[in-house]
Amino acid sequence: MDRRNYEAGGTKAVDADGWSKSQGGFYSYENGHMLLWTRLLNPEVRPVYQNREWIQAQFGEARADSIVNQTRNLCLYPNVYLMDQFSTQIRVLRPISVDETEVTIYCFAPKGESAENRRVRIRQYEDFFNVSGMGTPDDLEEFRGCQDGYHGALAEWNDSLGLAVIFGLLKIVNFAHGAMYMLGAFATLLGMRYLGINYWAALLLAPLFVGLFGMLLERTLLRRIAHLDHLYGLLLTFGLALIFEGTLVNFFGVSGARYPTPEALQGGFQLGFMFLPKYRAFVLVAAIVVCLFTWYMIERTRLGAYLRAGTENPALMQAFGVNVPLLITLTYLDCTHSNYQT
Repeated sequence: MDRRNYEAGGTKAVDADGWSKSQGGFYSYENGHMLLWTRLLNPEVRPVYQNREWIQAQFGEARADSIVNQTRNLCLYPNVYLMDQFSTQIRVLRPISVDETEVTIYCFAPKGESAENRRVRIRQYEDFFNVSGMGTPDDLEEFRGCQDGYHGALAEWNDSLGLAVIFGLLKIVNFAHGAMYMLGAFATLLGMRYLGINYWAALLLAPLFVGLFGMLLERTLLRRIAHLDHLYGLLLTFGLALIFEGTLVNFFGVSGARYPTPEALQGGFQLGFMFLPKYRAFVLVAAIVVCLFTWYMIERTRLGAYLRAGTENPALMQAFGVNVPLLITLTYLDCTHSNYQT
C-alpha cells in the first residue's frame, strides 16, 4: 500500500498496516458465530464516507459513527462471512474434498450509489483481493494449517501412552512430550532442506534423533528430580517446552513450515463417498502400525513385562536384579521415538 502513488490519482485503500495501532475488538455469540471490528484510521477513503451526513440523519450519530468509521467482519459459523472492510462482500466457503475448499465472493453495494463511488469500490476490491485469487494469504494459510493438522489426528492417543509410561517409571508429568514431537518435525524439515536427506530416510533418522535427545534429557535433568514431588517435574518439563518452542519461533516464525510431499504419496484414491489423499492414508496406516507394535512390545515381550512390572514397583524390580535406571532410559528413548513416528 505504501508504494501506491496517491498524489498521482491512485486509488486509496483502507489502512490495514495501521490496524495494530487502532482500536478494535470482537463479539462472540452462541453456536460459533462471531464479529470482529476495527476502528478506521482513514475512513475517508471508503465510498460510504461520502454519505455520512445522510446516514447520520437516518440512523443517529452513534450508529452512523459505527457504519462509517469502523470495519466489521461477521462470521456465520461455519462457512459464511459478511465483510465490510477493504470491500463490502459476502464470502462463502464450500468444502469440495478433504484437501480442496472453494471460496466464492459476492460483492454488493448500496442502490443508487454514484458512478465515482462505485468505481472506487470496485477498484479497492480488485487491488486487495484479485491479486491473491479471491482468497487472501492468511485465509489460504489457515486452510493449509487445518489440512496439516488433520494428519496428526492420532497423536493424542500416542501422547497419552508415552505420558503414562514415563509417569509410571519416572513419576514425572512430562509436559515436554509435545515439544519433543515438534523437535522431531523440525529435524525432518531441516534434514530435508539443508542436508539433502530424502523423505524416507528422514522418517528413520528424525525419530532416532528425538529418542537420543530424550535420553540425554532423562540422564542429565529428569533423573535428578525423579525422587521429588511431581510438581518439580511438571515445572521443569513445562519450562523446557517453553524454551524449545520459543527458540524455534525466534528462528522460524509462527507460520507453518512445509516440506515437499514425496512423489509416491502424491495424488489420492477416489472411494466414491470421499477422496482420500495418499499422504493421509499413509499417515493413518503408519500410525496404526506403530500403535500395534507398541502394544505388542508392552504386552507380549519380556521387555514389556519388565516395563509393566517396573511401572508398578520399580524398587522390587531393582531387588530382583533388573537394571531399572537403564530400563528407564531405554523407555524414554522408546516413548519419544514412537511418539514422533506416529
